[in-house]
Amino acid sequence: MACAKQSAKDYITNARVHLVGELRNLSVILENLYQQGVLTDEEVRQIKAEKDDYDRTRAILDSVSRKGEAACYKLLRTIYLTRTLERPAPLFKNIHEASTEAKRFDLHHWISCFPFKEDTEMGPNYIQEPRSCHSEPDKGKDEIFQDIERNSDNVTVILDGVTNLSSSVVKKLVDKDLLPDAKIIITCRPDDEEDLCLEDWLRVE
Repeated sequence: MACAKQSAKDYITNARVHLVGELRNLSVILENLYQQGVLTDEEVRQIKAEKDDYDRTRAILDSVSRKGEAACYKLLRTIYLTRTLERPAPLFKNIHEASTEAKRFDLHHWISCFPFKEDTEMGPNYIQEPRSCHSEPDKGKDEIFQDIERNSDNVTVILDGVTNLSSSVVKKLVDKDLLPDAKIIITCRPDDEEDLCLEDWLRVE
C-alpha cells in the first residue's frame, strides 16, 4: 500500500468498509468540511440527523464522494491534519488479544500512506487540539466541545514541556476535574519532575 498513486476518491472507496466502522470525531470532520466549503449547511444538518455514527459516517463518505476528486482530497487531508484516526497503542492482556488487534486494518497507517501534496501544514480553517493556544470554529463550537466532554474516554491530551501546574486548565486536567476519562500525557524536564507532584502517575523515562 505504501504511497501507491491512487486518486483520492479511489483511496477512500478502497477503505470505505474500514472507515465506516472506525472513523472517529465526526463533528470535527464535519466542521472542517463545512469551513472548506465541501459541505453545505443543509448537508451538515442532514448528516447530523442520521441515527448513529455508523450512518453519519456513511453519509459523509457518500456526500463527499459524489462531489468528486477535489472534495475527496479535502476529506483525506482533513483526516490527516486533524488526526481523527489516532488512538493510543493498546495494552494486550494475552497473545490472543494481540493477534486479533494485529489483524485489524490500521487506519492511521492508511492515511499516512496517501501521497499528499506539499500543502499539509495546518491552515487557519483547520480545527484541532493545539499546544498552547487554540483555534475555534465560527459555528458549532459548543457542540464540538460537548462532544469532546461526552466522549472523553476517546480523548488523549498531551501537555508538552510542563514546568508547573500554575495554569488552572492544566491543573483541572491533571486532577481529572476536566475530561475525567481522558488520557493525559505530560512531558517535562527531569529538574521539573518533583515540582509537579504526580505521585500516582505512571512514569516513563
